[in-house]
Amino acid sequence: GTSTLAGPTHTYVTPGYLTVNLTVTDAHGCSASLSRPVYIGSLAASFTTTTTACACSAVSFLNTTTPTPTSNTWFFGDGGISYGANPTYTYGSAGLYTVTLVAGYLGCYDTTVRTINIIPRPPISVTIGPICPPPSAISLTASVPATASVSWIFGNHTTGVGNPIVYTRPIRGIDTNFMIMNDPATGCKDTLIVK
Repeated sequence: GTSTLAGPTHTYVTPGYLTVNLTVTDAHGCSASLSRPVYIGSLAASFTTTTTACACSAVSFLNTTTPTPTSNTWFFGDGGISYGANPTYTYGSAGLYTVTLVAGYLGCYDTTVRTINIIPRPPISVTIGPICPPPSAISLTASVPATASVSWIFGNHTTGVGNPIVYTRPIRGIDTNFMIMNDPATGCKDTLIVK
């Protein structure tokens, strides 16, 4: 369509990328032209993330907006903001948070909202069996959620998996061991130093 108005409106019936051309002619017959791309269509903001995560653990957000937005503003519900396409965010405390994505594309904006439940980090501890002079076998038992897996890094630079586990202490002195807990049911991960 065409118009001779200074500020026309036009209803497009076909979606897609179009070019709007403007030609201005003054009283002396001088003219100038300008062209701008216009996107006609709908913008559907959307994203995916986990519904439950652990406090102090990174949460990933995948932007699935169509078409791919040129601007993104994320509000994480605790005062945190990001402008990235697919941000990662860490919540410092447990609670129910409303995450809002405002997606923009060529002047069009759409908003979508999801709720995420951030749960407290579970308490973890390690019980150490009898300690005898080295070389000696020491039993280490982790107190972790039932759905968690446990791996170990021992002071002699060896590793192990399981709970409980027996570790052979080769020499005298302070032995620094690491217990790594990973709970896929909640997304909670933690590391404990055992001496």
